[in-house]
Amino acid sequence: MLGPLTQDAVPKGVGLIDLAFYLRGGSGALDWFGYAAALLLVALLAALAVAPRRLGAAAVLLPWLPFYLATRSTDNYFTLPAPLWVVGLATAGPTAFVRARGLLRPSGGGRAGGRGGAVGAVGRWARWGRWARWTPAVPAALALGAAVGVAVAVLSPAPLGLRAAPLGLRAGRVEGASVPGRLVVVAENRSSHAVSPHFGVTRTAVLGAYWRVLSGPATLRPGARARYVLQRPASRAGLSGSGPLWLRAVSARPMTVSSVRLTTG
Repeated sequence: MLGPLTQDAVPKGVGLIDLAFYLRGGSGALDWFGYAAALLLVALLAALAVAPRRLGAAAVLLPWLPFYLATRSTDNYFTLPAPLWVVGLATAGPTAFVRARGLLRPSGGGRAGGRGGAVGAVGRWARWGRWARWTPAVPAALALGAAVGVAVAVLSPAPLGLRAAPLGLRAGRVEGASVPGRLVVVAENRSSHAVSPHFGVTRTAVLGAYWRVLSGPATLRPGARARYVLQRPASRAGLSGSGPLWLRAVSARPMTVSSVRLTTG
């Protein structure tokens, strides 16, 4: 369950990660997407605990919302559980949660036990009331933290400045679209951390197989610039169809992505 936060997986998907891909040219803090997704999940669980009568019917949908914030948010995360959503919404409507008790109400009863029970219930309510009125702020604060995490991830600049040129089209065509057999890439590390890039070319949100590095250093120190020669892999993942080609360079620690549009014409 903690895999998205610990495995440093290649980013891809249909969620907010695309903001980093296409609008910002990459991100130097991709792990913050994972933190934001975790915070949003906890925020939704807290909101459900605070107000189960209002949100109970949506409980079957809430756990999937954080995937929109994660570094990997592929479409099958949302299409495969669709039957589960339909069954859940059809069998557990709002009436199923009419008697649900949230954290905004004390658990003790006031009628049993006569005067002593009433006094005890009043005391419990007084103690609870000192902080119960702040419980709605807990999910709100967690959701705000998730928004901050997304902002950090999106606004952090890509660590690498990339310039690329094809070294030839002799590797052939991929389903009617010209894809260079080799690329010459000049990469400059503009960040304050060493970056070990892995390169790939894609037309979609799926990076596919890494391109083989024929020459170039494994790690770029801060401020360093290097020339890489890349060779296209046999795999066609992400290269089929039409549309612009994007060169992406990803690294695990720190978890980053740098992106530039290729011109093959």
